[in-house]
Amino acid sequence: MIQKICLLLLAASLLVTGLCAQSPFLSTTPGLLLEYVETDKDGNITGYTTSTVEEVHQTPEGTRVSTRQLFFDENRRPDPDLPELVIETLMTPDKVIIRKETLADKLPISKEGARMVATGDDIEYPRALVSGYRFPDCRIELYVEMQEKRIKAATIEITERQILGTESMTVAAGTFSCYKVTETTKARAMLLM
Repeated sequence: MIQKICLLLLAASLLVTGLCAQSPFLSTTPGLLLEYVETDKDGNITGYTTSTVEEVHQTPEGTRVSTRQLFFDENRRPDPDLPELVIETLMTPDKVIIRKETLADKLPISKEGARMVATGDDIEYPRALVSGYRFPDCRIELYVEMQEKRIKAATIEITERQILGTESMTVAAGTFSCYKVTETTKARAMLLM
């Protein structure tokens, strides 16, 4: 079980626009970069994730935002175990939704004719953040489909999701207000040959 406490650096979104116009989980400003700091339960930094807005499109459902996710270790070196991902996210008036299907579509599969399929819950975050708010738990199961067979590849459970509050963080660019969010992620992968 991995306990992650993420400090959302909202420096870029605070510089570009007020929080009421943007979601701290997702910006609609192309080129804007958000950085997420991952820590263990003792507060030790275990890694970083950057999310850069690439494209924004209005649809009848809401605003679709394409972001490029890069993963780094605690020393800010690229994480060799995590691929660069482009994630499609939907922003409605009250939620930011990462559809489980977009995660399956982005995972690499080396077997020709195989495809990844996701079942379970979408990952949702509220647009308006309130200290103490608890997000719904979510569970995603990933399967590899090939030649009319479906083989379970992984299960991801995200639980204990909560906004703990706000705090101030100082970085090279200055001091900024941040939201402190916690969630516990459990992932089980099956060995596929």
